[in-house]
Amino acid sequence: MAYRKMSTKDINEQNKILWTNMNMNQNLKYIKERSITEVLMKYLDKNDKILDAGCGLGAWVYYLISNGYQNTIGIDINPDIIKMAKKFNINLYNDDIVNTHFSDNYFDKYISLGVVEHDESGPVKALKEAYRIMKPRGVAFISTPCNNLLRVLINHPIRDLINIVNRLSGKELYFSEYRFWKSELIQYIKNAGFKIMKVVPNDFNIKKSNFSYGLYTDWPILRHASEKYRLNWLGIIIHKFLKMVSISLVISGYLIIATKDN
Repeated sequence: MAYRKMSTKDINEQNKILWTNMNMNQNLKYIKERSITEVLMKYLDKNDKILDAGCGLGAWVYYLISNGYQNTIGIDINPDIIKMAKKFNINLYNDDIVNTHFSDNYFDKYISLGVVEHDESGPVKALKEAYRIMKPRGVAFISTPCNNLLRVLINHPIRDLINIVNRLSGKELYFSEYRFWKSELIQYIKNAGFKIMKVVPNDFNIKKSNFSYGLYTDWPILRHASEKYRLNWLGIIIHKFLKMVSISLVISGYLIIATKDN
């Protein structure tokens, strides 16, 4: 069963924290270091119509266009983020991934990284819309944060306890995201009509231990003081140890690669 991650900040404050301190060069650097980048690029063709659904600042759009994928566009529901990104002169539009303006069978490739988990009603509507606007035999790349034993046995109970304390102190809690089990996410994607092609870990390069989306997000005590997603010395040691036990303990989630059969 998916875990509901809550926050004392509403969605506008959450977005502000997420994007205010980000810049394009930093995002492009992270893309080059991600475990999924090389895998994703193998499926793309230079003539593909590609959509980044929930593009944020548009780093993936910028990266793909810079590498010759000229028919790449991005959409995001937050108009303020789109305004911030306009200065990079890339094709970004304010649109809702659960009800886009695109016609049926429009895109060859559909990218959605860390997006569908933020809909409190669940990912069903977004995945069905993705299926609608993709061409037959098109390929979708969908990723969300996922549960693992470390999160379920330690991190999530701590979060729940903090939530109780916040409620007792009179603070309001707001929905932040779902964390699905890998099998749950796969089933949602199958139910939307897709055929699963491949499942790969999604984080920074797994061979390295100084950066991590998963551990950095869950454990503030493991964060480096000066750079986002970089681990301090304790985090590096823990990352190396957990990685020897199971890759699933250190990654943020999984990338599901799926195709629209017809």
